[in-house]
Amino acid sequence: MNRVETQAPVQFKARISFKHTWIFFAGMGLFFAGGIVMMFHHFYPGLAIAGFFGGMLAYLVVQVLALGSGYAVTDQGVTAQRFYKRTVFVWEHVRDVAIVSEEAAAQACLDYQNSEATGVVSRFRAANRLGQFIEFCTVNIVFFEETQGTEYQVTRRRAKADGDFVLLTTLEKKQYLLSPENPHAFFTRIQSRIQSTQDA
Repeated sequence: MNRVETQAPVQFKARISFKHTWIFFAGMGLFFAGGIVMMFHHFYPGLAIAGFFGGMLAYLVVQVLALGSGYAVTDQGVTAQRFYKRTVFVWEHVRDVAIVSEEAAAQACLDYQNSEATGVVSRFRAANRLGQFIEFCTVNIVFFEETQGTEYQVTRRRAKADGDFVLLTTLEKKQYLLSPENPHAFFTRIQSRIQSTQDA
């Protein structure tokens, strides 16, 4: 049996994107500015509005900038970190990796969300599945619904993503959507290490 050659860890930056979130920044920014202006006339109500939307704006900035997030390919496996969450997908448990387009990523998120789920329990399980799927994805997936009629009946659920992603599948058939800044280089590096592991 050949021994897998030891290699230095290769770091990959997490991707950030404002493509589908700028409208949220604009809306919260307007409310925040409105609260500041209101403080000159009605201090406490204005302070409450500015404080609430300022906090929401700060939270969104942290989310979009993916502070403290990133990926690495090491001798142990694929390391993924998003904020305080960190995991290592060891090579022995990595089944496959693939490049997926933004359209395929958005559709996969809808499938995991399971829009047909009814009832509290089934919706909770669907939310858990989706949460696991995008746990280490730093690009925000935006969900929205199309409605019609006076009762706003939902006719279609959609999702939007931005750019290519890397889909990692484990031997347990769990899938994780990863969003490195350079997905193709990340994918190639993982494929190379998987091949080296299999040849050893």
